Amino acid sequence: MQALTENVTIPSNINLIAVGSYQNKPPTIFQMMESQYLDPLFALATLFSSTATDGIVPVKSATTYSSHVPVRTPAIVGHLDHAEQVLDYRILAAFGETNVDYVRDQQTLLYSEIINSLQ
Repeated sequence: MQALTENVTIPSNINLIAVGSYQNKPPTIFQMMESQYLDPLFALATLFSSTATDGIVPVKSATTYSSHVPVRTPAIVGHLDHAEQVLDYRILAAFGETNVDYVRDQQTLLYSEIINSLQ
């Protein structure tokens, strides 16, 4: 986010909202498909990193910004992996994830926070 905003001029009447998300790696192989942890593909991708991430984008990268950009603070941080942020939670059950109600609840919290920040 910071690299993008350093080279972009944002009109003064536009405010940006920084939103990032992260999940922990599954503690054991038996918990890989539980929705509250990074799914197996994202967990593998994070083997080489120790930073909080959604499996693709580090939360710090998504919520860091340049001081010259009108970003509303504080940044909004959710607890979903990259795909869970945008996919309908019911689709995740078809992919074998368990406890998809967790994703529904976290999506509701995240998007409610975004909507509330606009008011």
